Amino acid sequence: MKQPEEWSRYAERILATGARPHFAPEPETVEVHARVIADLGAAVGTAPSVLVLGATPELADLALDLGCPTLRMDCNPAMFDAAAKREKRSDRRGERTVVGDWLDMPGIANGAIDLVLGDASLNNVAHAQMPRLFEQLRRITHAGSVLSLRQVALPADVSHRHGLARTVQRLRAGEIEPHTFSRLLRYAAFVDEVYDREQHLLDAARVFDCIDAAHRAGMLSADEHAFMNSRRSQIQHTVYSRAEQRAWFERVGTTRIERAGPARDHEYLTDVWVTHCT
Repeated sequence: MKQPEEWSRYAERILATGARPHFAPEPETVEVHARVIADLGAAVGTAPSVLVLGATPELADLALDLGCPTLRMDCNPAMFDAAAKREKRSDRRGERTVVGDWLDMPGIANGAIDLVLGDASLNNVAHAQMPRLFEQLRRITHAGSVLSLRQVALPADVSHRHGLARTVQRLRAGEIEPHTFSRLLRYAAFVDEVYDREQHLLDAARVFDCIDAAHRAGMLSADEHAFMNSRRSQIQHTVYSRAEQRAWFERVGTTRIERAGPARDHEYLTDVWVTHCT
């Protein structure tokens, strides 16, 4: 599920356009992580050591700005190349970047990490590998460490709340912006048709097949279809129900959900899951 070729294509697209990728964390999400860092720093009396799961420069910049020694890890070097243009902080002496696998982190000592940050990071780990990932997270953290991870986790009635017809209607009425429209089509509108409940897998290739079919059936306009095509991918994501996602996090500690920005009916796309390790 690492899909290096697909992520490399994503990285090439980012480098070619110079545009901020649509999957980058929003400022509201970064603000939640900032509060978590501040609270943890106050509790331990010093800037916490941070592991960023992925190349995400917004999270690395935040940690460095707050004085945290920061390790950034991604298995695909192309993602670091793509992230470099989005880095806001020029002084990166407090940072170390590593091309590595989150399932095996021998370079990180037991209990060495105070805070783990990530943006949909765990959505990119196969369900079968999730136990191994949580073994590693437990090993490298300690009692009092915190995980602060934005995750896509589906509410039980997601397809009813965000079916295709209703989502298109809301876009055309101006109730949601195009960015949210694209996320709802990617993670909600076609769950009943494409979601593999055994593997907890939401496959973008199958989603975009449904989007193409909806366009052919006249349910999406040419402009709406072109917009979605601009975000076309074949990325596979592991997506759990909210109850299942909580159960994974509670393997390492007590968990709460922080909403990024104002409450809305699609907040599960931007929720930050904060786990205090025990």
